[in-house]
Amino acid sequence: MSEIDQSQTDPEASQNSGASSSVNNEVIQNRAGESTPANIAELYDFYHSFVKRLYSVVQAENTLPAEVLYEIHAAFDHITRIENFNEPEEQAVRKAYSHFKRACLDVYKIYFRDSLDMYEELKRIDTSAIDNGEFDYKVKHLIDSIRKNATEARRLEGDKSQDTAEKVLAFDRWQLVARECQEFRNSFYLHHAIPWAKRKNKKRDWTLFGLGIFTSILCGVVGNWIWTAIAQLLTNN
Repeated sequence: MSEIDQSQTDPEASQNSGASSSVNNEVIQNRAGESTPANIAELYDFYHSFVKRLYSVVQAENTLPAEVLYEIHAAFDHITRIENFNEPEEQAVRKAYSHFKRACLDVYKIYFRDSLDMYEELKRIDTSAIDNGEFDYKVKHLIDSIRKNATEARRLEGDKSQDTAEKVLAFDRWQLVARECQEFRNSFYLHHAIPWAKRKNKKRDWTLFGLGIFTSILCGVVGNWIWTAIAQLLTNN
């Protein structure tokens, strides 16, 4: 059995591949093109089934940016105006929905940033033997797509002239970025063979370290012998 085959039955590899992925597999639902909530009940459903679940996963590993909290606060501020200032429910819901989506944008950016950090970590590992070389190709292709879509999302975010209380154009593109980041994390960063590759790299590093020490000692011994021989030759002459 090859080393790659052994990694498939490695308990450590199985544990690594399951870490956090069960949550991430479900949290980024496809909300692209979804209609605006028509009332408070639908808005609350969007918040609890999507927004809260999204930032809760990030909050478990990061400190939420102030921008996320500001947007959530602004959303609930609009909701309070229904009772306090008799603002029409439909109008308040539309504005609150827009703020919730903007909060999601900031969370998506955390996914993007973390994915690039994970990619840099993978680049320090020799993964060329995984999946007969297909692993590296697929990782690079996906990261290129993530960067391309993130660039387009930032462009859309920079031009808010077409945004409305119901629709934030950058939301759909950032959501695509987040789903690709999710795929990268679950399919590549948590790939079952990564622990095997890390052990292989560590073994290689120690081998090179030991070889370096041996070479240094050998060079010292040989050099000392050569200089001794030269000194004796000069003395005899």
